[in-house]
Amino acid sequence: GAQSILVHMHPLAIERTDRPEPRNAIEARLSAQHAVAVCLLHADAGLARFSDAAALDSEVRRLRQRVRVLPDPDLDKMAARIRAGTESFEAPSSRPMDDARLEAKFRGLAGARAAQLLETVRSLDQLAQVAR
Repeated sequence: GAQSILVHMHPLAIERTDRPEPRNAIEARLSAQHAVAVCLLHADAGLARFSDAAALDSEVRRLRQRVRVLPDPDLDKMAARIRAGTESFEAPSSRPMDDARLEAKFRGLAGARAAQLLETVRSLDQLAQVAR
């Protein structure tokens, strides 16, 4: 059959995020299996990947079923080690975002007004008054 995707996490993280079959957006956001599946499928984990529709997406569901969560008490509570086939990678506990990733995330969250808001933020030090 299809190869398992192994996700090693701290036991406490497993207790909080072991949700192999999330049924909606809220459960998807708290599911390690879902997060791993959407990252592998789409190479991003933006807000849209955690919607009700994404939780029920058949391709995501199929991949989620292959995710096995395993305890590793030596890992940081916010970290994970993931192995898919011969590939293996660490997700460190906190990786500061560079400006490009921050801006991309902001644009994804702010929608239509993103450009205008970014412009305002960038010119804050030149504004006569910040009230607007």
